[in-house]
This record gives sequence, structure tokens and C-alpha cells, in this order.
Amino acid sequence: MEQATREWELILARRREIGQGDAPWNSRGAGQQWIALRTIGITGDPVVQPNSYTLTDEEVAEVDAHTRAIIKYNTEHGYKDNWAIGSESDYELKFRGYAAEKAMSRLTGLPWRKVMFGTGFKERKACDIGRRVEVRNIRQRGGSLAFKRKDDVGHVYLLTYGKPPDPILALGWLEGDELVTFPYLEPPRVPFAAHFAQQAALHPMPLPDGA
Repeated sequence: MEQATREWELILARRREIGQGDAPWNSRGAGQQWIALRTIGITGDPVVQPNSYTLTDEEVAEVDAHTRAIIKYNTEHGYKDNWAIGSESDYELKFRGYAAEKAMSRLTGLPWRKVMFGTGFKERKACDIGRRVEVRNIRQRGGSLAFKRKDDVGHVYLLTYGKPPDPILALGWLEGDELVTFPYLEPPRVPFAAHFAQQAALHPMPLPDGA
């Protein structure tokens, strides 16, 4: 009972941190609420594992400046680097991605590489954070983790959801050599050709040693 009370106190503290401290709970009961919180990556077992990070105003400004610098660099060097889909602009796509990188760097303690690069693959940085972690961010909460043929099987791929001012959640990860075992899908079934792994197949946080 004492342990359960402690865990519940940690859940409530985490809810306050993400601005939900005064939000009403539904009547499903503590057990199902605990499961729901674990599902969105806010808690772990047996103690709370946040698995999310909210960027500060200063960090958001840093990401904005980096995004604009990348777009300027690409324009000046003639790189066509626009992976935006649907109503999302090139800036919005890049900002969301870099925000996720920064947030996961802060969450894990791994350094954000933040390297200036163009889209020519010869100039690409080795990874987003740490020694070999690529951070992927999805627009839809139920989205999958994608692995394209140009991606490195030796890297770790971390799936995230969210963008400022909301918390950015770490949903789970897979090694590149694991991702290539998942179905390879092509348009028009999907927006781009890649191996896609559903969230249920991802390893939970933390990241593996050596990441």
C-alpha cells in the first residue's frame, strides 16, 4: 500500500508538471488511469518514468534559430530539402523534427549533434543525438516508426510524438537491423517508401547502452 501511494503521488506530481494537475479524472479507477498514463509514456513500472520533455522558451528559440539556419543554408547551396506532406510547411516539418531532437537530448542526457548539413547524403551528420540515435517525430499519435533504404542499420531509431509548447513524448525505439525485418511499404499506400514498425513492437525507454 505504501508503495502504491508513493507511485500515485509521483503520477500526480507528473500531471502537475505537464499542466494537467487540476484536470478532472474520469471514473475508470486508479488502475486503468495508471495504464493510460503508461500508454502515453508518462509513467513506468514500478516507479514513474517521465519519458517526455517540455522545451523551455529558450530551447524553443534555439530550435527556431537552428531551423531557420538550416533552411537558409539549403537555399543558398541549392539543396532541395522539403519532405513536408499535406498542409505542413517545410519550416513546420523541420522545426517539429529539430524540437524532438532537442527534447530527446535533454531527456536522455545525450548530446544534440545540431550539425549544419545539406541534403546531399555525403554531407549528412552521423546521427541526431548521442553516438548513434536517430530521432523520428510523428504528427499522428498512432503513427509508426519508419526506416528508409538510405538509413543506417547500425543506428538506433527513437520514435517521438508532440511539438512545442506541448511535451514531446518518447514512444519507444528499435535498432536499425530490427526495423528492416518489418514490412516494406510503398506509395500510394503510404506517403513514402520505407519499412514501418507499429508502436506495439517498439522497445520501451530507456535507450540501449552505447546509444
